[in-house]
Amino acid sequence: MLRAQVAPKLVGETRIEQIDLSALVGFGGQVTGVVATCAVYSGVDLNPSAILGNVYYDGTYNRALVTLTGGVLGCVYQVTLTVSVSLPAPASYTGGVTLPTTATVGFFLAITPDFI
Repeated sequence: MLRAQVAPKLVGETRIEQIDLSALVGFGGQVTGVVATCAVYSGVDLNPSAILGNVYYDGTYNRALVTLTGGVLGCVYQVTLTVSVSLPAPASYTGGVTLPTTATVGFFLAITPDFI
């Protein structure tokens, strides 16, 4: 699993995180899908996936854009992106075959109090 770093999020804030996927694509590869999941790493939240909004892939910059909203004050979440990548086959393969594979990118997200 690759790790990304993100800053803590304010409890009342909605933010779009940009996660660089260029290390997964390589020369000639293509991202074919991104799926996000969320779990509580520390704290108590009965519905951790509620912090996840839209997740999509920006092919121009090889990045996943993940909308994060809400969360429980004091919780630390572990967000995992499962990325489907289609890689070109080695020259020894014939027929224009591509090799599908998946990779994961993860990050921890802490929820901090709003400013008063």
